[in-house]
Amino acid sequence: PIGRLDRNSEGLILLTNDGSIVNKLLRAENGHEKEYLVTVNRPYDREFIISMESGVPVLGQLTLPCKLKPSGDRTFKIILHQGLNRQIRRMCEYLGYKVTRLKRIRFMNIMLGDLETGKWRYLTSDEKKELLKKFKTVIDDVMDHYEEYTVEEKAQIKEIFQKVAELNTILDKYDIEAKFDWNEYFTLLGQCFDSTPYIF
Repeated sequence: PIGRLDRNSEGLILLTNDGSIVNKLLRAENGHEKEYLVTVNRPYDREFIISMESGVPVLGQLTLPCKLKPSGDRTFKIILHQGLNRQIRRMCEYLGYKVTRLKRIRFMNIMLGDLETGKWRYLTSDEKKELLKKFKTVIDDVMDHYEEYTVEEKAQIKEIFQKVAELNTILDKYDIEAKFDWNEYFTLLGQCFDSTPYIF
């Protein structure tokens, strides 16, 4: 399952057995858009909207800017790019509101639509294609053109990836979370370059 929801929330959750997609989807840092339909216990005002969009103190940090679209005097849609624990509920509580209903209606390009609670469906080919396209990275571009590289260029690429591995090892030593998270590509790269893949 991808996209955790607390027991009082409902909505879209993705299920897959593709490990490479899971790792990418689960990284809140990637900034993937998640849209929710939210109902609060009393009418909100313009100040509430501005505060929510600008950022609210949650778990010792200010939430990233987000987009809020009113849907009624107590209901709104909110688009987040991060995934702090119980983020929407905590944001509303900070401003003096209580969430009475929270439903995730979109994850990136995947829409919940009219799918009923407890039901499931397969992604369409277009949905899957668009989803995978959003994950395309510099590494993917490099590997897409692998056969076009000269022996010297391949050696240079291998050296770069080795340096990235060494850098991440140093960052791990000091518990620094911001690192080049390219681990899932090293096995493929190791096979292409006939060398032992880097795992760290």
